[in-house]
Amino acid sequence: MVHLGLTVLLNTTYVPLLYFFILLLVYFWYFSYFPYKNNGQTLGKKWLKIRIADLDGNNMSLGHFVVRDLVKNGTATVLSIFFGYAGMLWVLTYLLALTKDRRALHDIIARTQVVKVENVVYTGGK
Repeated sequence: MVHLGLTVLLNTTYVPLLYFFILLLVYFWYFSYFPYKNNGQTLGKKWLKIRIADLDGNNMSLGHFVVRDLVKNGTATVLSIFFGYAGMLWVLTYLLALTKDRRALHDIIARTQVVKVENVVYTGGK
């Protein structure tokens, strides 16, 4: 009887951890794998006609997308931890987008950029 109670307790203890890993997988699928397979674009970036590229404007590797997202979320997390809710100052990382080359802090660190997608007219392979 006690053994059954302990098993139920352990199973419910790990449920939040399981949810965390599922959400982490979904997050990296959408923000790393999806743009890797779709010319540097998530659904929102497709709608805005922008994409993520390396500094030369080329497509990036999957590892490069993962590093970019780790840097993006790492800077936000570290600033939030050290400054508490004032740590929402991670918005300052986006204010760097107001610089001449319009790159946010995570883009500078990961050596990436956001570029406009040219309107491509489908010619039917001709």
